[in-house]
Amino acid sequence: MRKSLPSEARSLPTASVRDTVAAINAALGAAADPWGVASWWLTPSTRLREGQTPADLAADPDPAAGRKLERLASAVLPD
Repeated sequence: MRKSLPSEARSLPTASVRDTVAAINAALGAAADPWGVASWWLTPSTRLREGQTPADLAADPDPAAGRKLERLASAVLPD
C-alpha cells in the first residue's frame, strides 16, 4: 500500500515533507497515533481564521506561517 502526503505538506521541487510539518508530526506523536494527528491537521482551529485548518497554514510559504503553526501545535502538547 502506497502512502502519500497532502500536497500542502510537501515541498514541490523534491516532494519531501517540509521540515516544520515533519517536526510537528513527530512532536504530536504521528507514529503512534496517525489518525489523531491527521485529525488535528484537518480540523478547523478556533485559534485560526474561521474555517482554517493547520494544513491550510502549512500550505502558506511565508516563514511567519511556519512559526504560527509551531505555536499552534505547542498549544496541544502536554506540559
